[in-house]
Amino acid sequence: SPTSESQTAGTNFNRLSIGLDRAWLRWEPRYNLHADLGRMGVPFDGTDLLWPDDLSVDGVSGRTELDLASGLYAFAVTGAFPLEEFAVSRSDKWLLGGQVGIDWDTGGPWQMRASLGLYDFRGMAGRREDELPPTGALAGVQPYQLSQYPAAVRQKGNTLINLNAPASTAAPVWGLASKFRPVNLTLGLVAKHFDPVHVGLSVDVVKNTGFDLADIVERAGTTAVSSLREKTLGYQARLNIGKPKLQEAGDWSTFIAWRHFERDAWIDAFTDTTWHAGGTNYKGFSVGGQYAFDKRAPLGLRFTSTRNLDDGVRFLAIPGDETSISGNLSSAPL
Repeated sequence: SPTSESQTAGTNFNRLSIGLDRAWLRWEPRYNLHADLGRMGVPFDGTDLLWPDDLSVDGVSGRTELDLASGLYAFAVTGAFPLEEFAVSRSDKWLLGGQVGIDWDTGGPWQMRASLGLYDFRGMAGRREDELPPTGALAGVQPYQLSQYPAAVRQKGNTLINLNAPASTAAPVWGLASKFRPVNLTLGLVAKHFDPVHVGLSVDVVKNTGFDLADIVERAGTTAVSSLREKTLGYQARLNIGKPKLQEAGDWSTFIAWRHFERDAWIDAFTDTTWHAGGTNYKGFSVGGQYAFDKRAPLGLRFTSTRNLDDGVRFLAIPGDETSISGNLSSAPL
């Protein structure tokens, strides 16, 4: 999983593989301008609604900052990150992103921050094949089902379509139904009235503007998805109280957060696994805190409670039998 750092132990004494989490080169021609190339942390501003703390991305990014006034500066970030590359096609999958924002320290007890990000997941939407897989000499060298959403990375929540040709009897190969062009707005406010204890409130909202039902029906090759509902909004509110950094013994911080995350607001592969065990299509809350029992050595505890969002889709499992009302996967409890 791209959002997990877990390692499975017990491989019959075989050697363990070591993954390179982050390693990049930075070019900084000016104090307020730099470009990064390699495997890096997510360069965009935001909360864990979209960007888990342990997520790393491969690619190139650039950031610039501009002083507007005393205590007020603007910033802009852009980046291009390959998600999946193919040797037999130019239909590679990419994440392209851009973000602008401002940070204002009033010089008093208030600090404010706002950012607006636009993202485009290129080549991720699934497209159903018209013909059966190529065989013979063409097998493996002719592009086929390259738009699949690999089981190795997907988690749960996104709407999927079957990519197999209509004449296929094989097990389904799944692809994303919606295109993903999310718009993300993040607002943050910090009160320093009780310094060194800070009180911070952040609101993070994402809306996937790539959802187009007519386009989904065309790519799915069936009208069975024509009643699909648009569920493309996600938002989170989070309150933090405590020290902004836990560096000395006795430092502490607490938080409480509420989240509502509809199924096609964001690609579920890149979501935080500490919420809902990963994925989208849920609502819930999280509460927790940290305490530094020694210098730069905190211990944290968190409790998270979530449940599936119910789309309200109901039907009669047995036509004419009013007692056989049922739902589907979008109304299943979790």
